Parts: sequence; structure tokens; C-alpha cells
Amino acid sequence: MIIEKDTILYFSGTGNSLQVANDIGTELGNFNLCKITSLIAKEKIRIEGKTLGIIFPVTDDCNGCKLCERICPVNNIQFSTDKPTWKHNCEQCAACIQYCPKEAIQWRKKTKKRKRYRNPNISINELIRD
Repeated sequence: MIIEKDTILYFSGTGNSLQVANDIGTELGNFNLCKITSLIAKEKIRIEGKTLGIIFPVTDDCNGCKLCERICPVNNIQFSTDKPTWKHNCEQCAACIQYCPKEAIQWRKKTKKRKRYRNPNISINELIRD
């Protein structure tokens, strides 16, 4: 894991953490801010430079259909090689997990061999971003 020098980490899930981080940066000088999107215990976290976010394990069952990329409401998933990677802005909506046709995306061990939920009142076409 690499965090760039002069970086302040702040957790996006708490009320005024961004303001506190900005105040510290102003007081101390020239600092970069790095938003932490998840502090779930044992969650796989990736830090590359200033980016920190969730990585969901993807099994070899992934067929590269890119539905997860198209269904993510915050455009947080991109494909590198033949599997999805998550950027730093995950809202934990779990749409990628629930709608993966091969059930290849996992949330730790909690989703392995478990049925996925799909709201019967919303079609997949309503969820896909153009």
C-alpha cells in the first residue's frame, strides 16, 4: 500500500470529516485529501496514490459482459483486462453484486452461494446508465 506524502485521509461516512480534513490542511499547509469510502472490518482496501476504495473479489466465472460497469449509479466500475475494477467512489448499493449474471462479484464471503436479490418492480433496463 502506498499513500503519497502530504496526504490527509478522511472518512466520507461521517458528518464533518471533510471539513475537519480541510481545516487541518489549511492549518498545516499544502496537503492532498484522500476520501476513504469504507471502513468495514476485513474489507479489501486499495490505496494507490491518493485513491482509496473498496475492491470486491471477482471469481473466474466473470464473463466480461460489463453489466456491472453499466449498472453502477456512480460510474465507479471500469474494466481493466477482462475483469472489473472499482475506483474510489463506491456507494455500496450492491447493484453490481446483485445483477451480475454469473454471480462472479462477491462481498467477502457473505455472498458466495447465496441467492441474489432483484427488485421485481424495476427492470434492469431502468438501472443501466446510457
